[in-house]
Amino acid sequence: MIYYVLEDGKVVETEDPYVLEQALSTGTNSVGNTQINDEYRVSTMLMGRDLNLYSIMFPDQDAPKHLFETCVLGGPKGVEVSRYSTLEEAQAGHEEVCEQIRQRIAQQQ
Repeated sequence: MIYYVLEDGKVVETEDPYVLEQALSTGTNSVGNTQINDEYRVSTMLMGRDLNLYSIMFPDQDAPKHLFETCVLGGPKGVEVSRYSTLEEAQAGHEEVCEQIRQRIAQQQ
């Protein structure tokens, strides 16, 4: 099985599950972790495996990998999730989701 970790700002493939375990436990796969207020936190990270079920089920098809995930923790929805293929998309997505949450909070006040 192929796993993915961040090394020096780049996504690197590995077949060693211990390398992934280390990356996840030390936080090196984290892209962003933003506490918006007491209620909301936005976390984006390289998950370590492809989360796109289509590309997993049909590996010979040209489907994008979903390697990164942004989770919004808190609020009335509990958890909201967005997925991305590249580090650049994940970084931009993290900032975009943070701004959406800030706007949501401002509208509620």
